[in-house]
Amino acid sequence: MKIERRKFLGLMGFGTLAPFLGQGKDASRMFISQVIPDKEIIPGVAKWYKSFCEGCMAGCGTRVRTREIQAVKIEGNPSHPINKGGLCPRGQAEIFDLYHPDRIKSPLLKSEGGSWTPRTWEDAISLINKHFAKKKEDGTLSKTAFLSRGMTGSRKAFIEEWMREIGSDAVRFFEPDGYETECMANLLSFGEETVPCFNIEDASYLVSFGADFLETWLSPVSFANQFGKFRSRREKTKVKFIHFDSRLSLTSANADKRVWIKPGDEGLIALAMANVIVNISPSPYSSPTWGEGWVREYLAGYSPDDVAKKVGISPDLIKDIARDFANSRPSLAIGGGSLLSHRDKLSSLIAINLLNYVAGNINHTVRFDHTENRQGLASAKGLKQFFNRIRDEKIDTLILYGTNPIYWFPKDAELEDTLKNPHPFVISFTEVLDETSMHADLILPSLHPLESWRDSEPRRGIFNLSMPVMKIFFEPRDQFDILAQILKELKGKVFAETMEVFIKNRWEKLRADYFPKVPQERFWQDALNAGFVEIPIEAKEVSFKSEALLRFSSIQSQPDKVFILPYLSSRFYDGRSANNPWLDELPDPITTISWDSWAEVSPVTASKLALSNGEVIGITSGKYSIEVPVYIQPSMCPDCIAIPIGQGHREGGRYAKDNGVNPIILVPDIFNEAGGFVLVQSGISISKSDRKVKLTKIQGSDSQKGRGIFRSVHYGDLEKTSGMTHEIKQFYPKREFPGYHWGMVIDLNLCIGCGACVLGCGLENNVPFVGRQLCLKGYLMHWLRIERFIEGEREEFNFGFVPMLCQHCANAPCEPVCPVYATVQSSEGLNTQVYSRCVGTRYCSNNCPYKVRRFNWFTYNIPEEFKKQKNPDVYVRTKGLMEKCTFCIQRIREGKDRAKDEKRPVIDGEIKTACSESCPTGAIIFGDLNDRKGKVWNLAQSKRAYRVFEGLNTEPSIYYLKRIEID
Repeated sequence: MKIERRKFLGLMGFGTLAPFLGQGKDASRMFISQVIPDKEIIPGVAKWYKSFCEGCMAGCGTRVRTREIQAVKIEGNPSHPINKGGLCPRGQAEIFDLYHPDRIKSPLLKSEGGSWTPRTWEDAISLINKHFAKKKEDGTLSKTAFLSRGMTGSRKAFIEEWMREIGSDAVRFFEPDGYETECMANLLSFGEETVPCFNIEDASYLVSFGADFLETWLSPVSFANQFGKFRSRREKTKVKFIHFDSRLSLTSANADKRVWIKPGDEGLIALAMANVIVNISPSPYSSPTWGEGWVREYLAGYSPDDVAKKVGISPDLIKDIARDFANSRPSLAIGGGSLLSHRDKLSSLIAINLLNYVAGNINHTVRFDHTENRQGLASAKGLKQFFNRIRDEKIDTLILYGTNPIYWFPKDAELEDTLKNPHPFVISFTEVLDETSMHADLILPSLHPLESWRDSEPRRGIFNLSMPVMKIFFEPRDQFDILAQILKELKGKVFAETMEVFIKNRWEKLRADYFPKVPQERFWQDALNAGFVEIPIEAKEVSFKSEALLRFSSIQSQPDKVFILPYLSSRFYDGRSANNPWLDELPDPITTISWDSWAEVSPVTASKLALSNGEVIGITSGKYSIEVPVYIQPSMCPDCIAIPIGQGHREGGRYAKDNGVNPIILVPDIFNEAGGFVLVQSGISISKSDRKVKLTKIQGSDSQKGRGIFRSVHYGDLEKTSGMTHEIKQFYPKREFPGYHWGMVIDLNLCIGCGACVLGCGLENNVPFVGRQLCLKGYLMHWLRIERFIEGEREEFNFGFVPMLCQHCANAPCEPVCPVYATVQSSEGLNTQVYSRCVGTRYCSNNCPYKVRRFNWFTYNIPEEFKKQKNPDVYVRTKGLMEKCTFCIQRIREGKDRAKDEKRPVIDGEIKTACSESCPTGAIIFGDLNDRKGKVWNLAQSKRAYRVFEGLNTEPSIYYLKRIEID
């Protein structure tokens, strides 16, 4: 008998080692899967899958790295048209939800006493089938409702088709930030009920009215990528960014000028700017038609002088911004976010649309081709009406999928009452027990996105596709396959046996319509390999409709009162990520606070109320009240109290509960004209308490104390700047690195301080989270941190962000003080850390001027499930060891090995560190400083280049490029 070598070795391995691996069928199956693995799985070699992120509805493309059939890292897909390789912290941290110990591991049935009883899948599916069979017998199948989180593509179509099959139209898709008002404003203004493309990268002058497009608004990674291209043009041309807002957001911190206004004032300012533009003489346009007729006549009532008196800012400021906006073609104005979460949001958005129209931006920087797909979502008002329908029509079955509306609505909004006795039979597909699923009768654990077949259409013409990247981790079952089984029991046939089949059928129609010459199987495989398909979309030419101006009657400046401004958290979004400890510990980019909730108040308000950091205040709006600690923000609107949304959960997992206060103060019957949430509340009352808490603020000082860590240069002085100024005479010969000399350039003109690099570094290098109590004592373990500096006086503050990591100095101060040679210089310019030698003296950390080393004082309490995510290429450090940035040496080795196999040198840009890989703006560039044709060496010669503490003669391998400032 002839036997293959691979099979022979597999059988030999099993025969010799099986007795030592335990007994039982499962143990032998697990063993065989490793001895005789899939031919595509090579031990020690990563396998990549294309996928897409579901942290929000932006639909960024991702690449998922798996090792030995387990997913270990999520990165951005460089070829994806939305994010182009970048990925926000939430998108990267999505992998921890896959291994989360709080994931529901089996179906749960609620007993009469309210406790949960684990059941087998067979029992759960049998119970569901009996329930629907009884409904069919009684003729009540139509009395079924379905509520899902926002989604697009095949899954949305599947749910809608499933509901049609059982004869019900009670299906809703809900997202708290549903952008229903933006869609309505564009329908009235242009006849298009959608959110257009905002082409930031091509704009010469950008004005934002509260839209926090670098944190949470719409598609932040895409906007960050565009913003990076916008800022990179400053080397050659003068582009400027103005931001109107009430609070200090990541977007406003990156603006060239911030103008503090109250909610509601943005619409008046937009109209005043439009008034200035239509009266410019001579006109800056080839055709002055929009400066005549009904536009000019209407805008006559919004002179900048009158508006300036109402909103409390200088009329000259409005005029100057308007003239620059008109003359810097193309320009762009965008509006949205927390500032516009008031009653008059619709009117304000129409005013901003009119401003873009009179400036000639429509169909240029505001385009209607690849529009954002946010249609079909239920508004907050629509969701409440949906629950009222469930109650009034006595709907007896409600299916929930991945949505948690009860967290967003106050208790007296009657959503919870609808789910209590007498109540419908509630089936919830969810990964963890949250506030809404706690009211279910039967909970079915749903698949993590990386375990399931799925697709989406985040933008018109862009279709994402993803297959399962690994075997199901906690043994749940595909929720859509279960729905298909239920329908098969009821009808005897289904429109698709599985979700995979359903997606394939829909994508075959896509192929037939747009790629008919491509063979079916090739199209399918190419789509899976790419992770997306993009079809050509023609831009629609639109024009502003004068009827939209009838909506302006409600625009009013807010009274001179203190108001509360809840806003979506950059780390927790709408609360869905609050149970992720890596996001909990990631410092907020503006306050640098981790783990806690807080209320941001201006120094003016703090002085009036005699408040200090950490003091707990009570905030009351009508019959709703909360308690929250104070954080004094040096630059924001004096009348504003801003609170991030996302924490304060009653349920949702061990890291989400008791993690702060629920900052949402809502009057349940008040919505804006489009039915969206009204989050901004004025006329609030504030009371002091006797309590004070210590906030987990990571950064000690907001000032760089004149040390030149963050540097900038004015646009007009670019030609005068001389780059590095220190020329130190060396006593010893300068160290040479004859082969590769690895280095990095960080462009501060592009860095926005989002923290994506921090989380990317932690994921790649197995950096642990330490928990709130140790964070309070300063035991943060991040190898890379974002230094956020605030400098200036009164309202004219400047903000700077500096990614700080090991500088890999040629004259490293850490090396000569180590008594056991645990930290040594490599022949390629790396300050390496030999963990097996380290005895924990910490002399190296004491001698490091950059303070970038981390010492493991403890064995951190990390659940075993999370450890399955660890990168097997990186050593997991233990208590008593020093650790720091290695420039991702495992990636360097992989790149060099690949080049060696192909008998060539490493190509410039071929190797990327985790931080440079994740940066959405391309601010971090890694490469060989010896490569005179490489990007790193050439950028290091820039007139903007400098090295931190270069006067210490440490000779860092990291160069920073000064940010370009514009007045």
